[in-house]
Amino acid sequence: MRLQIFTSLVAYLVAFAIPVVHIFLMWKLWGKYHFPVDKASCTCECWDTVFKGPYENSISKYKTFYFNSTFDMMKIWLLLLTGVIVLYECMKYITEMIVTGRVRFSMLLLFFTSLYPHYYSLWVYINYINDHFYEQWDHQLYFTITEIISTSIVLNLINRNKQLRPFKLLLIMAISVVHICVSGVDNFFVNVILAKGSLHRVLRDLGFLISDLSQFGVAFLYLAKMKCFRIRDRKTWFTDKLFFIQVLFFVIFVGVSLITLLRR
Repeated sequence: MRLQIFTSLVAYLVAFAIPVVHIFLMWKLWGKYHFPVDKASCTCECWDTVFKGPYENSISKYKTFYFNSTFDMMKIWLLLLTGVIVLYECMKYITEMIVTGRVRFSMLLLFFTSLYPHYYSLWVYINYINDHFYEQWDHQLYFTITEIISTSIVLNLINRNKQLRPFKLLLIMAISVVHICVSGVDNFFVNVILAKGSLHRVLRDLGFLISDLSQFGVAFLYLAKMKCFRIRDRKTWFTDKLFFIQVLFFVIFVGVSLITLLRR
């Protein structure tokens, strides 16, 4: 009972802290773009007022936030709820692994480095829906799906009682390689290497790179430790052959992904 209460409290505090940090960083990075708002006289004509019912059904005065009762608003609401619930459950699980001494700290590190890409994706989708901008939807969807796959493996391997299998580690490496290559071509080279990006773009690209490099590095080191990169003798040929077939599969996966994404 105490463990459940403690894990729930930690999960809540993490979920609570993220939007606080988000708002703080937005003001630090984009405060100069702040447009002064006259709360006493400003109005909003783009709000359907449905959620206020009979209490307000005309041009509205200032409010902290408005939302229209539309299908798009429902999608945004569901995205936010899904993100909060998933984060909450993940943190409960991780806290339990730490308290009970079953945590694999290398995978714990990978999980925390992956939080930023997931949070970024969530807000990208919210902005796409809110702005009715869908040109990059498919491109971003690929990144989101592969990030979820990679993080799911990491979350599974956080429990050190779970066996480290080459297939899982290779998949983490393959996904991170695709992300690094595509992000490098998309933004990283221009924004960071050539120093042409604004501060928030540089920080965004570094956040992605740190996550992907960490995933690749940790997975590679585990595979090297397991001596998966060499054929030892004929007795282990089947195991080694199976491993290299898996490597070939993920090389093809990386190649196809890069060709598809870079041609867009």
